[in-house]
Amino acid sequence: CRAAYMKSPTEIIVGADMGNILRSTNGGSVWNLLTTGSYLYGMDFLDANTGICVGYRGIVLKTTNSGLGWNDIKTIHGFEAYDVDVVSSNNVFVGSASGRFYSSVDGGLNFTERNLPNVSSGSTKTLWFFNANEGFAGGEMGSIYYTTNAGVLWTSVYSFGASFNNVEDIFFVNDSVGFACGERGRFVKTVNRGQTWDSTGIDGPNENTLWEMSFLNANTGYVGSTNGCIYKTS
Repeated sequence: CRAAYMKSPTEIIVGADMGNILRSTNGGSVWNLLTTGSYLYGMDFLDANTGICVGYRGIVLKTTNSGLGWNDIKTIHGFEAYDVDVVSSNNVFVGSASGRFYSSVDGGLNFTERNLPNVSSGSTKTLWFFNANEGFAGGEMGSIYYTTNAGVLWTSVYSFGASFNNVEDIFFVNDSVGFACGERGRFVKTVNRGQTWDSTGIDGPNENTLWEMSFLNANTGYVGSTNGCIYKTS
C-alpha cells in the first residue's frame, strides 16, 4: 500500500500496487474497492471532495467527488510519479523518477520540471509543502531537502545514512510537528518545522520499508508497508 490519505477519523483512502484504490469509512476496519487502474504511488486531497493521485509512467488522476470516481487528467512523462502535494486549487507539486520534481500553477493541467540537487542519483519519493513556496522533499539517496522558493533551490537538512536509506514519505500534522519514514522501518520526527529530525523515543512498526503515512493529529495516523499491512498508531 503506497498511497494513503486520512480524510477524517473514520474515512481513509489508499492507493496500492495493481492499481487498486481502497476506501474505508470506519477507521480501517473494512475496506471497499473504488476503482482499478495504473499502479498508484502518491495521493493528496485539497478538501473533502478534490484530490489527486499519481503513479506508474507519470499518470495523474483527479477526483472531485471524495474519491468515488477518478479521471485521468495528465501524464507527466514516461516514468513513475511517486508523490503529489496539492497545496491549493492551483498549486500542485509532484516528485518523480531520477530526482525529478514538477510544479503546476493550474491545478495539475500543466507542469514545469525542476530538479533536486542530486538529480542523477535517485528518485524523488516524497514531498511536503506548507504553502506555494516552502516545503520538503526526500528520496532514494536518503536525504531530506528543504526549499523556500517552490523548488528552484534546495538545501539538504537530514539524511537516513549511506545504505538502505530511501526516504519514502514526509508528513506534517501541523506547522511544527512532522514525521519521515523509509527503508528498514526508519521513522524520524521533527518538532521544529523540520530544522532538526530525531528517532529518539520512536518505535517503528517493523523493519520493512514504510511507504506512505497519513496522520489525523500528532498521535493518530496510518502507514502502509511492503508486507501488505496498514499500521495504525494512536
